[in-house]
Amino acid sequence: MTQPETPSQPTKPPSRRLIWLLTVATGASVANLYYNQPLLSDIARTFHATSRAAGIIATLTQAGYAVGMLLFVPLGDVVERRRLIVILLCCVTGALLLAASGPTLGVVAAASFAIGVTTVVPLGFIFFPLKLPAWGVLGSWFLLQWLYSSGTAVSSGAGVAYLAHVFGFIAGAAIALATKPFLDGTREVSVP
Repeated sequence: MTQPETPSQPTKPPSRRLIWLLTVATGASVANLYYNQPLLSDIARTFHATSRAAGIIATLTQAGYAVGMLLFVPLGDVVERRRLIVILLCCVTGALLLAASGPTLGVVAAASFAIGVTTVVPLGFIFFPLKLPAWGVLGSWFLLQWLYSSGTAVSSGAGVAYLAHVFGFIAGAAIALATKPFLDGTREVSVP
């Protein structure tokens, strides 16, 4: 006979200090995705590169963010989220140091991709304490993006970026649904 589960102890709400710390950390870390954009012309001059070559830095940062959302948000469902956030913060710190001291444009570009991949930490600060599953985190993020951009997409000409968010979310949802049976153990992957 199995023992009935003991009810978990009620948790106390987070302190004001913790809320402010998470607020500042979220703002500072999400800004990692955008710090390089106003500096691209200076980066091009420093490395004697074209503005087009320097522009790849911003592109790789955003692409890295998409990869990070696909890799680390679902990982938060299977590993301890607090530990994952600490590891990602250490990794993004290393990537930022590498970008700041990069001797070539290629090193800075690679570090920028790593910055993007590991800058999913704000999603952890915002959604992981709520104990949402990965689909809830990504769905909430999409909803926030949609609410933010729906009022400005038409008037500001940002329709392409808005549609990229929408179709990116749809593709991510389709991938999540297609792989769910393999991740929850109801189907096995057969390798020939």
